[in-house]
Amino acid sequence: QTSCWLFIGAQHALANGAPIHYASPRLARDGGEQSNELATNFLRLIKLVESSKRTDTLQLQRSLNETQEKNLRLEARLREIETQIQE
Repeated sequence: QTSCWLFIGAQHALANGAPIHYASPRLARDGGEQSNELATNFLRLIKLVESSKRTDTLQLQRSLNETQEKNLRLEARLREIETQIQE
């Protein structure tokens, strides 16, 4: 028993499980509904960060796919030009 007001929340960036959080008994008792809101806001923040990470990953994948397709088209065009030069 430390008699302190303590809140800890954690989520590993690569974890698949739910975030964890802890509120000390004193914070839960003295903080009342606000201590519950603190935990809720923490969970919302984690969901927002995870969603942002997925959005960034999807955008990067789209950009990679577009670049690879463009590269294939350019390589095909290069082969056409090389064939024309050889004729």
